[in-house]
Amino acid sequence: TNATQIARRALQAKAKEHITSADEADKAAGRKLSGTPPSGSTTALGSPPRILVVYHNATAAEAGRRRLGWLSDIVDRLKDAIKEHRKMRRSHVDILELYVDPQNPANITEFQKNVDEICSDESVAACEEDQVVKATGTVPNDPSFGNQWGMMSIGAPDAWSVTTGSSAKLPNGPVVAVLDTGVDYTHNDLKDNLWVNQAELNGQAGVDDDGNGYIDDIYGYDFRNQDGDPMDDAGHGTHVAGVIAAKGNNGAEVSGVAWKAQIMALKFLAADGSGLMSDAIEALEYAVDHGAHVTSNSWGGVRFSAALYNAIVANMKANQLFICAAGNEGYDNDAMPDFPATFGIPNMVTVTAHDEDGHIPYWASYGNETIHLAAPGANIVSTVPASLFNESLYTANGTSMAVPHVTGAVALMLAVNPDLTWAQQKEVLLQSGTPLSENDTFLTVTEKRLNVSKALQMTASLTNAVSYPATATVAAGATVNVTVEVDAVTAGQYGATLDIHSGGSSVESSLRLLALGGSSLSPALPASLSVGKSAVHVPSPAVEVPIANGGTGVLAVQVQDVTGDHANDFEVLPPRGMIVTVSPNQESHLVKVRCIPSKSGTRTATLHLATNEGSP
Repeated sequence: TNATQIARRALQAKAKEHITSADEADKAAGRKLSGTPPSGSTTALGSPPRILVVYHNATAAEAGRRRLGWLSDIVDRLKDAIKEHRKMRRSHVDILELYVDPQNPANITEFQKNVDEICSDESVAACEEDQVVKATGTVPNDPSFGNQWGMMSIGAPDAWSVTTGSSAKLPNGPVVAVLDTGVDYTHNDLKDNLWVNQAELNGQAGVDDDGNGYIDDIYGYDFRNQDGDPMDDAGHGTHVAGVIAAKGNNGAEVSGVAWKAQIMALKFLAADGSGLMSDAIEALEYAVDHGAHVTSNSWGGVRFSAALYNAIVANMKANQLFICAAGNEGYDNDAMPDFPATFGIPNMVTVTAHDEDGHIPYWASYGNETIHLAAPGANIVSTVPASLFNESLYTANGTSMAVPHVTGAVALMLAVNPDLTWAQQKEVLLQSGTPLSENDTFLTVTEKRLNVSKALQMTASLTNAVSYPATATVAAGATVNVTVEVDAVTAGQYGATLDIHSGGSSVESSLRLLALGGSSLSPALPASLSVGKSAVHVPSPAVEVPIANGGTGVLAVQVQDVTGDHANDFEVLPPRGMIVTVSPNQESHLVKVRCIPSKSGTRTATLHLATNEGSP
C-alpha cells in the first residue's frame, strides 16, 4: 500500500543515518541482489525456504537488522513470513527462514514480495538463495588417518577432490625443500615422494656427476656434515616431511597434505636440533638452484642477521615463498622479536599453532603484526624414523608442526596453478583462512587459521586465462598479435604460461600480468622518511613505507626504482618490479627501505612507486 511504501522509505532513511561515508562507497562499488528463489526452486514449497542476507560490514548489519525489526512491526505480512532469524555477527550475514503456504497458488509471488522487502535496502550487499549441499571429498584409506584431526580441520578431504598434489604441468608434484634435521628417505610413507637428482642417482658414487659442487646429493644434501646423505638422525625433519607429503591413499600409516609433492631433504640441524645459520643460508640457495617451489622452515631463535635476511630476499626474487615457525615460547613476537619469524620480508608467511578446538595454545608464540596465520600444531601424528623411535609414527606438538600444514597447502595450490607468484600464494593463504575463535583475535595478522579447501577454490579462480586467436597463420616475416585475458579476482600480479605449437616444435612463454582495481592511496605518502643512523657498511634498521588504502577497491603498489646520487646505498623490499596489494581500509607493512652506507655522511635517494590509481 501507499502507507507501507511511505513507511518503508522513512525506515530506509533512518537506517541510512547509521551508515558511515565509507559504507556509502562500499554500496556504490558492489551492492547487488544475486538472486531469490524462483518458481520451482528446490528450497520452496514443502520445506521453509531460506535466504541469506549479506551486509556490507558490521555497521551496515546493525542498521539493516534494526530496519528489518521496524519493517516486521509495520508490515504484518512480513512479520508472519519470517519464521526464524539467525544472525551471523562475525560474517555480517543473516539467515532468514521464510514461510510459504504450499496451498496458496500465489505463494511464489508472496514470497518474492517478502524477499524484495527484506533485500531492497542499501545496507544489504547481496541476497542469496540458500543452496543444497552434499557431502563430498576424498578420504584416504591410510589406517591412522582417523587420528589426523589437522587434516579435517584445514578442509583437506575437500581439497583432495580438486588435487592431491600433481597436475599435467607438474606430473611429479611441486618440489618442497624441507630445511631441518634431514628426512628418512627410506620411510615407507615417504620414499615415493622424494625429490631425486637423477644425474647423481644414475652417476658414480663419490663423484660430482652434475657438477653442482655437491657429491652424491641424490635426495638433497647434509649441510651440517657436508655430505650427500641427508638422513634424519633426530626425527623432527621426517615428522615435518610427513605432514607435507606422506603418500596418501596407499593403505599405510598417514596422509600428508600433498600426497604427490616431492620432498627435497636439506639437512642443516644436528640430532640435538641445533645448527649453524650459515648452513641454513646455503641450504636456501641450494633450494633455489635446484628448482624448489617453496621452503618449509620449522626453526628459528637467532638474532637479527643481515645475511639470513638477504638469503630470504634472494628466494623472493626467485619467486619462492618462505614459510616459517613463530616459535614455542609463548611470546608476543611483536614485542620480543624472534628471527627469522619476525623479519617481515614480503615473501614470508609466519605460522603459529592451533589445537583441536581451534585455539592458540599457551606455548605458541603470537603477534598481531608479525604472525600471519595459525595451523594445526597440537597432537599431530606424522612419520618418524623407525630406527630411532621403534615405531614409524609419532605424535608431536609445536609451531614446527603447523608450518608443514601451510607448506603442503602451497604445494596443492601450485599443483592447481604452477604459475602463481609468491605474492599470489601468500594472498590466497591469508585471505582464504577460517576466522579464529573470539578469544584468539588480535593474536595474528589475519586472525585466521588455515583453510586449504578455500585456498584451492581461490587458486582455481586465478587460472582463467584465455588467449586468442587460438590458431593463427603467420606468413614468413610477418607478425601476429596474441591477446591474453586473465579473469582476476583481486588486484595484483598474475602469472600465466603461453604454449605455442607449430608443426612438431613448441615453445613456452611465462607471462606476468598486472590486474588493476579501484582504490585510494590515503593518506598520501610522506614527503620523506628517515632510516636513522648506521655505521659504514652496516645495514640500518628497515623502515616501513606507510601505505594505506582508504578506498573500496584493492590497491596495487609496484616498486619501480630508487634513484639519486646515493641510490646504490639503499635497498627496498620487495625488489623492483614486484607488487604489493592492500585490501580496502587496510594498511600494508610490506614495503620497507634500509640503508647500507658506503661512506660516512648523510645518504639520500628517491623511492619511486606506482599504483593502480594511475599516477606515480
